[in-house]
Amino acid sequence: MARGLLLRLINQIEWKLLFKGAAASILLFWVWVSGFSFFSFVVFFAGSAFLHFSESEDSALVRNSLLILSVSALIILRIVSGLVANALPELLIIISYGSLILLFLLLKRSYFRDQVFVYGIFNALTIFFFLLAVLSLRSAPAFIEQSAFWKIMSSVSTMVVLFLGVSVLVRDTFQFFGVSVGGKRIFLISGSLAFICAELVWITGFLPLGAINSAALIAVFLVLARDALFANFEGKLNTRFALREGTVFIAAVVLLFAASPWSI
Repeated sequence: MARGLLLRLINQIEWKLLFKGAAASILLFWVWVSGFSFFSFVVFFAGSAFLHFSESEDSALVRNSLLILSVSALIILRIVSGLVANALPELLIIISYGSLILLFLLLKRSYFRDQVFVYGIFNALTIFFFLLAVLSLRSAPAFIEQSAFWKIMSSVSTMVVLFLGVSVLVRDTFQFFGVSVGGKRIFLISGSLAFICAELVWITGFLPLGAINSAALIAVFLVLARDALFANFEGKLNTRFALREGTVFIAAVVLLFAASPWSI
């Protein structure tokens, strides 16, 4: 049944959307094989801008998310390429980035019956990519080997970027979902969630979780908090919903901690 649904979706997709998704991966792939030259960065961002904004409808609602996604993918690829000996992680990052761009294009063309649910997935994956980029920067050798002064300055700058990025991603999701919240109120909500995420990033620095597990843990928290806020505004927040969200979070914490290299 799942295979039949997938084949039906593929048959309905316009070929140019598939080409655009592939082009996004090719642009990032070229940055990698060119050794992350300045010229490749310029071409990547110029090509990404064309892919992002060639679909003009409602571009303002996801413009910031796409920019954050592209920059995050580029940062992760750059850091990972200097830490691993084989090409598999880099290729997975490149393919994942192109797949997310394709998912975005399908969303804009309304290929999914439940647009809100699919956008929620897109937003969650974008949050994960962004958090992984921030945490990868913190774990990069160039960051660790800095002097004490520059390490403090880099940490402060990273936290500011984290705060702004999470605030933008949460605000864009509220707008896409059509949640009616005042300007000051949505700023307070997104800012509060961003501040909590910054605190969690600081706390995970003392735990042996690693960048991927830490990013996944914080992303799970942020997505569940986002869904709880939406449920509250829609009047659907009840005990059953809270128990389900709490169970998902506890299960995620247990799995991620179990997968981490603990030692005494």
